Amino acid sequence: MLLHWFKTHGPVVLCLLVIYAAGAGYRIGLFKQLPNYHPGSDVGFFWTENALQYHYAQEIAEGRSPPRIDPLFEHPHGLDTRKHLTMMMEYLHGGLYRLFGGDRPFHVFLIACICLSTMLVVFPVYGMARELTGHPWAAVYAAALYTVSMPGFARILGSYGREHFTLPLVFAGLWALMRSMRPGRHARTFALAAGLFFSLSLASWHFARFAVGLMLALYLLVLLLPAKADPVDPQAEAKPSRRGLLFLFLPILLVFLVDPALRHRLLNPGGDTHVWSLFWSKLIHFGQKPAMPSELPFETRFLWVEAFNRPDLNTWIYGYGLIPLLALVGAFCILRHRPLHRPAILFLLLGGVFLSLFLLVQRMHGFLIVFLCVLSAALLADFGARRRLSTLCFYLAFAGLAFQAHTFYHYGKPRPFKQWVDRTFPPVADERVPDWHFNTLTLVDWLKAFTREDDGILSSYSLGPVIAAYAHRPVVLHSKAENPELRHRIRTYYEALFSSEEAFASFCRSNEVSYVVTDAQTVLMLGPDSDRYLVDQLELRVDSAAYRMQFRPASLAQFVPVFQNPRYRVYAFREAVSGDPYEPSYQCLFDAGAFGEQVGDTFIEDRREQVFKRLRRAVRLQQQGEAYIREKQLSYAMPLLNEALELNAGLPGLASTVAQLHFLDGNRAYALQLIDRALKEYPALVLPYEMKARMLGDLGRFGEARAVVEAGLQVRPDSVALQRLSEQLNRPQRGPPGR
Repeated sequence: MLLHWFKTHGPVVLCLLVIYAAGAGYRIGLFKQLPNYHPGSDVGFFWTENALQYHYAQEIAEGRSPPRIDPLFEHPHGLDTRKHLTMMMEYLHGGLYRLFGGDRPFHVFLIACICLSTMLVVFPVYGMARELTGHPWAAVYAAALYTVSMPGFARILGSYGREHFTLPLVFAGLWALMRSMRPGRHARTFALAAGLFFSLSLASWHFARFAVGLMLALYLLVLLLPAKADPVDPQAEAKPSRRGLLFLFLPILLVFLVDPALRHRLLNPGGDTHVWSLFWSKLIHFGQKPAMPSELPFETRFLWVEAFNRPDLNTWIYGYGLIPLLALVGAFCILRHRPLHRPAILFLLLGGVFLSLFLLVQRMHGFLIVFLCVLSAALLADFGARRRLSTLCFYLAFAGLAFQAHTFYHYGKPRPFKQWVDRTFPPVADERVPDWHFNTLTLVDWLKAFTREDDGILSSYSLGPVIAAYAHRPVVLHSKAENPELRHRIRTYYEALFSSEEAFASFCRSNEVSYVVTDAQTVLMLGPDSDRYLVDQLELRVDSAAYRMQFRPASLAQFVPVFQNPRYRVYAFREAVSGDPYEPSYQCLFDAGAFGEQVGDTFIEDRREQVFKRLRRAVRLQQQGEAYIREKQLSYAMPLLNEALELNAGLPGLASTVAQLHFLDGNRAYALQLIDRALKEYPALVLPYEMKARMLGDLGRFGEARAVVEAGLQVRPDSVALQRLSEQLNRPQRGPPGR
């Protein structure tokens, strides 16, 4: 009997497992190609709410249970983790690491978990496609198409979101729900399975409530329709029993009663006002964000950013390619087979609803792509019928699969299709400040080295989780803002920041802030996703705290600048801590004159694009120069890097690289001068200490080299590189320390 089952189902199962393994493996490879990935360091790898979730997963992996009230977030009162977080994903991944992680760094192990879990969705894709078509190989085709679809993987790259963990559960529930609509002795079993999968998804991701609620609402609506003959089982006519409905809804009810976060949201529906406000405003404005922020309430402006914008044509055409065409033809193929059975009606209705939602909110593509791939399976439902239409559908299906596989394999590369799409449908201009991962690293290093563990840090809500997760300092704001009280505090923060220094100092005082981290992007971004749009400050007053902290730190009475890199500046709040004033080198992002002649009461930014072009040119020159260094063509690298240094001295690592070139070229005094500047700008970074010590060792000045290493170890006592260099310098010297 087992042999018969394997002969019948074995090839299909084997193909699905190969598709799953290949898709997960390729995604792991893409993850590790990200520029901010480093196998030995996790600092700054995840951002915003992904960093918060990573922090808790790491805590669990290291054997620590998250506290009920966590003082690391929402300083000084602490975050109620039971009320405002659903941490099933973090507990699972942390537990798996304790069992199977071994000596691997947690973030490396977690990348594999993310890709393996998100690829589980291919199995419900197969199941739903088989329910619609009745053909196993057509369902395998749908799973393969999903694997090479870019919307099915683009959002997971570099992120640790609950969405990717939960989508397989949501669609497994929908698969079981569709299967339960076929009456028979297993209908109640599948109804119970659907309820269990839905309940697990609800306990995993707060947004699953809206998706699961929509699926169940349409399911109940379809049950009211007259029963139709099933093309797979023509004798099926009965509706699901009341007991079947009980099996479906009982697990969902139990999870709401057991899970404190779900129970809190059920009893406090005000936490979702920003979601309902967003959808209502999108309907009123036809999905187009108004030019004036005053036309939208704050709750809407807070959520209507980035992935919650509507998709542009570039995203739609390049991201989805031929899949919408395949799905449209597949839908027509399904509609040709009359009468439709209830699972098909439910799936088509859900596909139409999620398509409408995607046209309003880009983030819905994680749902939409599943519906499109499943519908595409209908192209092969009549394979072997030897009709012209069946043959055309067969060739269209595999041409589409080959095209998507080619685009998927060359993701992000300037291939002809991408070049045509970018030229014909230009993507939305990115007005964000040109940034480098290096800036986040140096900020985290400085906070860990020069602040105390109980110092409250105030930053933007998107940066807060990064500081808490990697610098382990308590933060006032973070991005898990389903809590309306936190959203109110975020609004108060921005209103105070764009008001007077006195108002901002009052906010810092009431939240027991020790240090303030300002982000150049807060002042310099002006578009519809900017902080200035959020707080309705498109015209920035020069007497506001935000302007003065960006461009005129010496005019502040309550805040003292103590650190700066090309993007961030750190201020000590005088009432809480004392700090020596910091005198950084010139950075064009902190020079108001670089943006235009400043006259009048508001910030003039006539030359903002020129500044950003200058930064981008400096980045290109640095990249070209470093490429020449890798090819050992130092004479070509030197002029490029010198020009980059003149354009923007604050490029990450640039001063150290140029210093090393000048030292090798014999200009040793200038090289030491550049290294001293790097030490001043990045006092918590190991590399300048190491480079200066080695330069001094090459010059035979071993005493000075040892002093530099000791100074570095006082700041970074955990540095293995400095510890080894100290051992070398303390041995009897016969020559310069080994490089």
